[in-house]
Amino acid sequence: MTRLRGQRILITGASTGVGLAAVERFAREGADLALVARGETALA
Repeated sequence: MTRLRGQRILITGASTGVGLAAVERFAREGADLALVARGETALA
């Protein structure tokens, strides 16, 4: 799926819960993501 290709999306709380689910979904859709989380290691 590439519906969001070329779209830039900022996701806060990206390491857990709803934020993580959004990251996974938007990545599958082809979006360019900027992620924010309290713990840097959680994003690795």
